[in-house]
Amino acid sequence: MPQHTPPRPICGHCDGFPTVTITTGTRTPDGQRQTITAHCPACRGTGHTTPPVPTPGSGPERHGRPDPHPGPPRPPRQ
Repeated sequence: MPQHTPPRPICGHCDGFPTVTITTGTRTPDGQRQTITAHCPACRGTGHTTPPVPTPGSGPERHGRPDPHPGPPRPPRQ
């Protein structure tokens, strides 16, 4: 049975258009427009983002604020 991978979220910086060609306003010797290519720095030209991986101590509680979405209670440490 095939395994389906859920689609990755689209980059919020470029809205899925990661590479653009920009004209510089000059022309090449043969009359064509001079262009440069720019890639989205946030997604590195892929158009997608990877979901962030939570790390311990990186949530809101790190800054002294309570977690707005607490999960189930954790067992006490021994």
